[in-house]
Amino acid sequence: MPRLLHVLFIALAIPALGFTVSIWILFDVDSDLADDNIPSVQQICSPGTIRSDQAIRAFCESVTRIRTLRDGSIYTAGLGVGIPILFWLASALAGKSRSRISIIFPALVRLSTVLLAAMVLAQGAIFTYAVWLAESHLVGRVHAQLILLIGFGAVVGAVGLIWASLSLTPRLQMPIMGKRITPESEPRLHSFVQALSVRLRARPPDNILVGLDPTFFVTSADIRTPGGIVVGESLFVSTSLSRLLSVDEFTAVIGHELGHFRGSDTQYSMRFAPIYAGLRKATGALTTFKDFRALAGIPALWVLSYMRDVFATNERAIGRERELIADTTGAEASSPLALAISLVKISTYSRLWEYVRSQNAKQLNEGKIDSNLGSTFQSVARYVSERDSLDGLKSQILDVRIAHPTDSHPPTSERLAALGVDRTSISRDMLAVPDRPAAQILSGLVAIEEELTVLEHAQMAALGLISESARQNLIRHAGRS
Repeated sequence: MPRLLHVLFIALAIPALGFTVSIWILFDVDSDLADDNIPSVQQICSPGTIRSDQAIRAFCESVTRIRTLRDGSIYTAGLGVGIPILFWLASALAGKSRSRISIIFPALVRLSTVLLAAMVLAQGAIFTYAVWLAESHLVGRVHAQLILLIGFGAVVGAVGLIWASLSLTPRLQMPIMGKRITPESEPRLHSFVQALSVRLRARPPDNILVGLDPTFFVTSADIRTPGGIVVGESLFVSTSLSRLLSVDEFTAVIGHELGHFRGSDTQYSMRFAPIYAGLRKATGALTTFKDFRALAGIPALWVLSYMRDVFATNERAIGRERELIADTTGAEASSPLALAISLVKISTYSRLWEYVRSQNAKQLNEGKIDSNLGSTFQSVARYVSERDSLDGLKSQILDVRIAHPTDSHPPTSERLAALGVDRTSISRDMLAVPDRPAAQILSGLVAIEEELTVLEHAQMAALGLISESARQNLIRHAGRS
């Protein structure tokens, strides 16, 4: 509730300015008329009065504009208050029901984005006209260019909001640096996942993708890979992390992901994902300008932030329950201890990936080319696992959430407690890199990782993380390969 009150205060700021300026000027004009023994504005400009005098007509037209500012400020204030309150009521109505959230919020976000566009336009008009009136009334001159630029920023923000609303689609594309593998190219992994799906009574994925990124996930989103668009329900397998997990631990992780298929979680996530995407687009529309031109859009930005937080609060409560239920499936696939160890390993070692990437960029700039970043990641993880600092690192990660492209996970410590595994029972030896990792299920592991490493190099070049000479060196190296 305090956050809602703060948002309401911000949303009312510009309408309050417009209302105050209009009332002040009307009062000031009435006072001047009274001093000259002239009837009040209300008497001179009452509706239906026929005014033959040109000066009186011009005077009453200006009064009408000031009254419009006053009335428009009131209506805009109602809009600024109504949108966040509507979201607050929607949150209470939706609760933790996935079906209600997936029905209520998509339509509400689209409607609210259009209403916010109207609010931005109205607040831009109110601010520019109120400042124009105040300056001209007080000092007889206005900063026209500055005021018009603020109005222009409001128009740009409103158009962007409308575009964000129109571009909301039920299906999203998720960019992934990975490779789709077929049953023909990797029969062992496909057979493994198929057999585990049957045992767990879960739908098998339509696609299996592999990549270097240290994460496992399932999704129903269309996936955009360097090799093309992948459509259907997909399972993403990290070759890098597979090098650090035993077969039992790998089985528990894949079982967890298949648990999302068993619970139809991916379909619900696909309904929620466009909401986040729409709110991100809307926020981007209001942050086009970083200077005073964004002034009229600040209240709408606060309202958007509140909308996002309200939705996220409801969705994450469901996400927490979904993850814990999927954990029971992972434990069923292998064992609670195997899943617990895999969770701690993933939380611990996935942090090393950014170090590997940064070191790779440094090496590329030095003219050195690493042909397999997956193998390098494994070597770095093995080095870390043999150091005395691992226990300290383990204690740090127990309260972090494992990264996932569409969902937020409960803290690792909470997941271990739900599995009935005492965190202190996970020893250093359990976190060691196994001699026979699960990655050996992939018969073409090295070739796949080398191909993915080439893509990683290309991405670094595209992002400008390496020098032009390093990029040319990569091109020459690719030509020799």
